[in-house]
Amino acid sequence: MGATQRRRWAYRSWRFAALLAGTTTSSFAGSPSHRLEEVPAEQQEKLLQGTQQEPKIPVTISYQPALYWALPIYLADQRGYFDELGLDASFRTYPSGGPQVNDAVENQAWDVGGAGSVPCILGSFQGIETVGISNDESEGNALVGNAAGTVSWPPASMVGVPVAITPDSTGHYAVEACLAQQGFDPEEDDAFVLAEQGGVMEAMAKGDAIYGSLWAPNTYHFVEENKGASVLCHGKSAGATVPGGIMVRRAFGEERPELVAKILAAWLRAIGYMLNRKNRAKSIEYMKEFYALNGVEISYSAMQQEFETRPIYDLDGQLELMDRSTYNGVSVLDEWFTNVATFMLKRGNLDAIPDASGYITSKYMEMVKADEKLNEFTRREDP
Repeated sequence: MGATQRRRWAYRSWRFAALLAGTTTSSFAGSPSHRLEEVPAEQQEKLLQGTQQEPKIPVTISYQPALYWALPIYLADQRGYFDELGLDASFRTYPSGGPQVNDAVENQAWDVGGAGSVPCILGSFQGIETVGISNDESEGNALVGNAAGTVSWPPASMVGVPVAITPDSTGHYAVEACLAQQGFDPEEDDAFVLAEQGGVMEAMAKGDAIYGSLWAPNTYHFVEENKGASVLCHGKSAGATVPGGIMVRRAFGEERPELVAKILAAWLRAIGYMLNRKNRAKSIEYMKEFYALNGVEISYSAMQQEFETRPIYDLDGQLELMDRSTYNGVSVLDEWFTNVATFMLKRGNLDAIPDASGYITSKYMEMVKADEKLNEFTRREDP
């Protein structure tokens, strides 16, 4: 279960102190001779408006920490984008997408969240909608070889060759595509060693497996720390697109669609900040802080790779990927998620492939686009 994190991080403490200081030094608040009833009536309304603020609306956003696609959530909070739109954002974090979805379904623990494509698909049967793409993780989900695996790739046969995988994951999905690309049958040829990501890296480091499925930032870390190790293939090169998703509880979206639109607008503003090359150095600083909060340290080179190999999309890009006006009513995002669902069905994790149009919706992104202020907000550059 995720622990609620009303993280205001460093800037919030600083800003609160500054606000307190500003209140005590304000000429209006600090001068007892200037009482409101002494002010001419025509100025009273303006003064009241200046001293009263609309209360911020609480919303809860979920994510998995120390992952690139979650960085815009952290950045939006750090730069005050949620605040600017009148949102009092709190955060819940989870080690993986399964408990994240379960907590939303069973406890209504969060309103909007980010996760991989597998949790999005599983959530589609439980009142969770996918309302955007967090990033394209295809290049980050890879088949990696240790030194011995790199030298022997591709082998003449994969029969009996141990491959360490995190089962039923997007990494598993990418690795199966990589093996199939070489003409191997994953169902018959491979001796899979099943483990979480830490176990996959350990198995390859010890030589218990010479190949493994890793995803970023584990991919970069293993290759940097193990001489001779390399990325042999990834989802992108094997034609297996791995999208991440932005989710909303359907009940929350139906009740407060305007809040979903505001959350997305703040998140998209952060996406725009990260896409702006002039902000790259500062964005990497935010990444380093964000990862360090959860005990994750990766090299500067690895952080650069995160930005270069994992596409993220602004408002126009989101709507283009979700456009169903071409391709016989099927969007690009529909196709990507359906391909992952097909893998899940084959693995026995689904009884049926869900209709993408039943859980992937562009309506909230359309709301952002249609609202002149929110649309402008997503495109606004910070001074």
